[in-house]
Amino acid sequence: MKPCSYFAYLFLFCTTVLGNESFMKPLFNTKTLYFWLKDPAESIPENQYNTLNHNGRTCQLEGLNVLFRHGARYPTIKWIKWMTSLQIKLASGSNVNSRYPFIKLWSNPFPEAKDGTLSRVGEYEMLRLANRFARRFKSSLQGNLNHINFSYTHKNRTQNSYKYFYEGLNETLQTNKQEPNAKVDDEKLRFFDNCHKYNVEVEGNDNTTTEYEVFLHGKEMTNVIRKVETKLGFYNLTAVEVVVINQICALELGMFNKSDWCKLFDVDDLLVIDYLLNIEDYYKQGYAYPINWKQSCPFTSYMFKRFDQTVSTASLQHNKVPLLDIAFGHSETIVPLYTAFGLFHDSEPLRADNFDVNKNRTFHGAVIGPFSANLAVALYKCDGNSDHVVQMFVNEDQVVIPACGETICSYGNFKNYYRKMTDCNFDQICQNDPHKPAFG
Repeated sequence: MKPCSYFAYLFLFCTTVLGNESFMKPLFNTKTLYFWLKDPAESIPENQYNTLNHNGRTCQLEGLNVLFRHGARYPTIKWIKWMTSLQIKLASGSNVNSRYPFIKLWSNPFPEAKDGTLSRVGEYEMLRLANRFARRFKSSLQGNLNHINFSYTHKNRTQNSYKYFYEGLNETLQTNKQEPNAKVDDEKLRFFDNCHKYNVEVEGNDNTTTEYEVFLHGKEMTNVIRKVETKLGFYNLTAVEVVVINQICALELGMFNKSDWCKLFDVDDLLVIDYLLNIEDYYKQGYAYPINWKQSCPFTSYMFKRFDQTVSTASLQHNKVPLLDIAFGHSETIVPLYTAFGLFHDSEPLRADNFDVNKNRTFHGAVIGPFSANLAVALYKCDGNSDHVVQMFVNEDQVVIPACGETICSYGNFKNYYRKMTDCNFDQICQNDPHKPAFG
């Protein structure tokens, strides 16, 4: 079956999912579906972001860098095994079987062979996002795709995200399919794998998970555990097992539009577990440690190099084709970049003791880092002079840029504000062994 041959089916499937308003709440951290947050039927204006008006001048797109998190996926092998083990444990309880007979009959719908691979809903997300992207930047695409640099990681889910996004572009633009300029680029998109300082100070540091562990065993989570145990009539659940139930609920809802496991929670429970998982992201990808964002410089320095190239040739070329870069990475790619750009920086850090204070946080994984989350930086040249300006978009919406406090910044101010991200001595930043080959 060709990738786009079931596009219409998937559209109907996903709009059915979205028909239940309660499913649209951002309650599942990074397991939230993209189109639980965005209306897939939204009318996208043609060439919406291809030009902008700034101080009375028209500015034309000349450069665009877009990063997508991969689309919705199957759980990884660790979670699949935990789900199966939990079902076996719960099925042994007589109270459980009488109150929730589905548990004994439940068979894990996530095969181990599908470990972390893109799901059909993830394929839909990418096809639909490509359609929206192609409309917003139609004239810059100029009816072909051969001037776009595509990149992805070595993981199957990012490569297939690219595959379906590319198919969606072709379908929308009615282009002649050409061999795309695409490559694996783990150096730019999986920098976290090869940063010694990060792996020692963050991934390998027990202090990184302190707040997570305290909240995991704190009053809010303990209350959730007791509520779930009371519903089940099974009083031997660990906090981690309750999180496993949450993951089954989230992923079954996303893939199948239904999960009996969700009956064990109410919205307040889901908000607590969402915050727990968000704490982990904050310390491993967010503002807790400077190395979290500093290690992202292979990505940011590449972006600035491309933009500098465009700016330096602005007066030499007329009606030139914009430089377009589209990459497909992971949550561990995009969240450190949000942090590097100073986006979603709340006044209060995420801690175990301030759940209530942070209920309205902007660093909220379900909102900024769902499946298929995207970050775009667009460079424009304005009429009448050689001035260049920049806009940033998160999940297709304009955001205020910390560099200037506005939605449009001059490129000079933008680059100066983020000057530490323009050059990248990765081995020095990461304290890597200079004699040890990186990225391979």
